[in-house]
Amino acid sequence: MRRSAFTTRKTWSCWRGWAPGWRPLGGQALPAGTCALYVGGGYPELYGRQLSENKAMRTAVRQAAEAGMPLLAECGGFMYLHQTMEDSAGNSWPMAGVIPGACRPTPRLRRFGYVELTARRDTVLGPAGQRIRAHEFHYWASDACGDAFRAEKPVSGRAWACIHSRGNLLAGYPHLYFYNNIECAAGFVRAACEYQRNEEK
Repeated sequence: MRRSAFTTRKTWSCWRGWAPGWRPLGGQALPAGTCALYVGGGYPELYGRQLSENKAMRTAVRQAAEAGMPLLAECGGFMYLHQTMEDSAGNSWPMAGVIPGACRPTPRLRRFGYVELTARRDTVLGPAGQRIRAHEFHYWASDACGDAFRAEKPVSGRAWACIHSRGNLLAGYPHLYFYNNIECAAGFVRAACEYQRNEEK
C-alpha cells in the first residue's frame, strides 16, 4: 500500500507499517509492488500545473484504478482524481481522470465540520449500513461528489450524499476517522492483500 499528501497524525498511525510514502508530484510510475493507494488531503490547487504536467503519473494512477487496485482518496486526493481541476486563477488542469467531472473554487467554505457517514451500499471498506465519523473542510466544489454514503451533521441533522464507490475505489471530500471504526481500515487492507495475491498468481 502507498500513501501520499497529508492527513491527521492519528490516520497516519493507523496505516503505520502498511503504507510507505508516495508523491504524485514526483516519479513517472507507482513504486514496484504497490497493491493499494491512499491519496490523502492536501492543497492540489496550489500545484495544478505540476500535477498536470506529470502525465506519466496521472496515467499510472488511472490505470491502477481501472485495473482494480484498491484506491482510497480524501479531499485533495479526491480532487486529484477528477478529469480536471481549476485553480484559484481560473486555469483548468487535466488530472488523473478517475472521477468523471471537474472541481473548481468557490468564494466560501462548501462544507465545514464533523459528520457521521453511513454507507448506502457495500463498499471496499465494508457492508451497507457501516458507519464512520469524518470531517470536511474545503472551498473547492465538485460536480461529481458521489452518492455511496450519507453524511449527517451531528447537531443540526443536515444531511447530503457523498463519496464515490466503484469496485475497489472509494473517493470523496470527507476525511475519515478510522479509529472510530477500525473495521473500515481493515476492509481496505483486506482488499489490498487480495489484490496483491491475485497479482502474484
